[in-house]
Amino acid sequence: MDPTTAMGCAASVIQFIDFGRKLVSGSLEIYGSADGISAEHVSIGDISNSLSELIVPLRARRDTCLENERNIANGNRSKEKVSFAEKELNRICEDCDKVAQQLKQELEKLRLHGRYRKWGSFKQALSNMWNQSQISALEKKLERIRKQVDTTLLVSLRERIDALTGDGASRMNDDVMGALKKHRLWHADLVDETSKNNWRAENSNDMSIFSAYLDRAVKFETDAQFYRKILAFLRFPSMSDRQERICKNHRATFEWIFEDQSIIDKPWDDFVKWLSNDNNDRIYWIAGKAGSGKSTLMRFISENRRTAKHLKLWAKDNPLIIGSFFFWNSGTAMQMSRTGLMQSLLYQLLQGRPGCIPKIFQARWEAYDSIRGGFYPWTWTELKRAFKLVLSDMSFRFFFLVDGLDEFDGQHRELVDLIISASKLSNVKICVSSRPWLVFEDAFEGHPNLMLEQLSYADIKLYVCDKFDGNKRYIQLKSRESTYAADLVESIVQKASGVFLWVYLVVDSLLEGLDNSDRVSDLQRRLELIPSDLEELFDKMLNSLDPFYFSHACQLIQIVRASQKPLTLLALYFADEDDTLSAIQAKIEPLIEEQQLERVEMMRRRLKSRCKGFIEAPIKHSQANFYVEFIHRTAKDFLEGPNIWAKILGGADSSFNPYRSLCNSFLSQLKTLSPTEMSEERCWHILSWCLEYATQVELSSGEAPITYLDELSQICEVVSPLYGLDYPDKLSGGNHGPWKRWYGDYYGSIQNFMHLAVLCGLYSYVATKVDQLSRKELAFLLKASTGPVSVQFWDKQALSQRPCPDLKMIELLLESDASVGLGFHGVIGIPQPDGEPGAFMHAAAGSLVVRNRSWSRKFGDLLKVRRRPQRAS
Repeated sequence: MDPTTAMGCAASVIQFIDFGRKLVSGSLEIYGSADGISAEHVSIGDISNSLSELIVPLRARRDTCLENERNIANGNRSKEKVSFAEKELNRICEDCDKVAQQLKQELEKLRLHGRYRKWGSFKQALSNMWNQSQISALEKKLERIRKQVDTTLLVSLRERIDALTGDGASRMNDDVMGALKKHRLWHADLVDETSKNNWRAENSNDMSIFSAYLDRAVKFETDAQFYRKILAFLRFPSMSDRQERICKNHRATFEWIFEDQSIIDKPWDDFVKWLSNDNNDRIYWIAGKAGSGKSTLMRFISENRRTAKHLKLWAKDNPLIIGSFFFWNSGTAMQMSRTGLMQSLLYQLLQGRPGCIPKIFQARWEAYDSIRGGFYPWTWTELKRAFKLVLSDMSFRFFFLVDGLDEFDGQHRELVDLIISASKLSNVKICVSSRPWLVFEDAFEGHPNLMLEQLSYADIKLYVCDKFDGNKRYIQLKSRESTYAADLVESIVQKASGVFLWVYLVVDSLLEGLDNSDRVSDLQRRLELIPSDLEELFDKMLNSLDPFYFSHACQLIQIVRASQKPLTLLALYFADEDDTLSAIQAKIEPLIEEQQLERVEMMRRRLKSRCKGFIEAPIKHSQANFYVEFIHRTAKDFLEGPNIWAKILGGADSSFNPYRSLCNSFLSQLKTLSPTEMSEERCWHILSWCLEYATQVELSSGEAPITYLDELSQICEVVSPLYGLDYPDKLSGGNHGPWKRWYGDYYGSIQNFMHLAVLCGLYSYVATKVDQLSRKELAFLLKASTGPVSVQFWDKQALSQRPCPDLKMIELLLESDASVGLGFHGVIGIPQPDGEPGAFMHAAAGSLVVRNRSWSRKFGDLLKVRRRPQRAS
């Protein structure tokens, strides 16, 4: 066994043993249920989940060994000599698995028989079922396994080291040590110390020193795991999307921001001086009209090396940390929220300082250190407190760029207060940008600032000249009538009034005229007919859309607006299918690259011809992953105006529903995934959006897309075996269903599609299926619907706002035929006489459901009137 595998296996064993010893030592205070308790407290479910997580790598090791043995027995692999140490490690993994199963069985008993109790510790709870000798035996077993793994690992490392002598030892240093350092630094250190000190397992003193060293190394690994998990938990999928999608500055534009302010004869405050000086003005406000290029300038500042260079003059010998966030009103909920801002900044601040994470998130660290917990949803209070704690370290200097304050979806005054509060610290500087709204004028008055449209004349002129000089018709015009050509450029720049977006849209129209060989008078008239006001320009663009395509354009605009995150061109192609049943009827068949590009090019051309100017499409068809979006927030704002939006809705057929189109898109994406794309994360990502838009269909039309959801259920059954999963026919109610790979660590236990439909609140769909359920299935679904919601859809608009508990769903399940005579002992897992309403009421009393007394009475009434002969399970 190679050293990396041996040490990784040993570390997993030690982490499991340490957890088990904490459990039985009485150091953990636990609760029978997580219902109604704070996130810092420990529930039986938390402990059970942690056990499962810790045992996964040990089972994987065991399964690998069994697979190797099968391959050798079947002649698929040559027989290899297995060392004594390797056999021992395999046996230790099996012993740990047995202990884990024993502990989980006892936890399940505690959960069933003490759901609403609080114990001082797991040991105290265990003493209700075990005698002291049984508890002592478990403690001794854990201690024995701990000693065995230390000894076995040292023997394994010693075997490897002793096998390499002379030149071999040199190879050990060059090859093995290099590989170990790449994997884990502590692995290399442990091997190096073992070799250097000649530690031997038969020497008790060596064994004691080795064990202590290994303890420290595993503690280091546990800490590192926590750091990585917290950073991953802070990060969200679209965190850097906005900055990456902002168009980069045109050649040589915005260079003035890093130059002497006196070169532009306009009032603005020296940005370089503000960056480099240690002064009391710690906020710089970049203001500008809509479309003036604020975000492009902010990206330029963020990515330019001169920014850090000047800031280091301010930071002096102190470490400098830079963080940025770009609000985006057309993006996901996280991209326009205070939570998204704070998680993004904290991620950037802590990425290079992982060692301070336990101090910043102390409660989470304590939960992780005790039960591998600490990953409950973030709260604003916690994030804000963590941010203040990070900034309180005066040995660091912090610089933040926050773009688009006006695109924040909350109270702007609250955002302003947060920025001003942070800027009061002498080790913080913040550059912000926004439209010149009164709330920002009042907040940033007196701070260094600039008004972008007053400073962009030369940049706009450079852009127009470059675009025109790339057109051969303009070159010809300039050679014939140089004065007019120059006047045309000047007229455009003057009429733009500093609004880059206006220039971007208008230049395309004038280039089209040049390509049509327009006369000078034609070009002049084109320019005169173009409104100088953006909103008037958008109105002209909308009225100039091809009447033949207007209905189709309205559909595309509705789809892009309804989508909660930007769609790729391929996703929009699927959403744009004429027949919304096309995805249901399609086969499961991957698209090869040529097929993808063909569809992408078709969609690109449709956008250019139907929605020109409103929805951005790439120039080249090869960009299959290009995201489609409104050309600018101002275009989106214009279209969403009451009168214009009524026109868009009226332009499409009355039966058109953009959410059905989006359902079609994501189901098609699921069916056309290639084997290389079919990861667990990718499949769950698409499935969750299928469910979100199915929910939106039900909310907007009053009816769930039944046929669509049936097909989605079937697809899940087909895709599951591709992962080696055993998709169940019945709901088992176990803690770890076969859907685990569908949803990952953050989504709780899913048993099958009906379970998921109940948790998602798909009422109409469940209503069509409820009378087909057995009593066992119904009991499980009722239990799921009355307890805490295990599935989290933090970034989904409809699913994140579903009621919890869903009282309407609970009533539907209670009124089904399968509930007759159930007695609901299956709901709570405690044997009770059938037909005894008190059993279910006892269960409900501990949940959120009967916080509403009218529902408590309703449950009682429903149970009393439905005492009829039981139906067979």
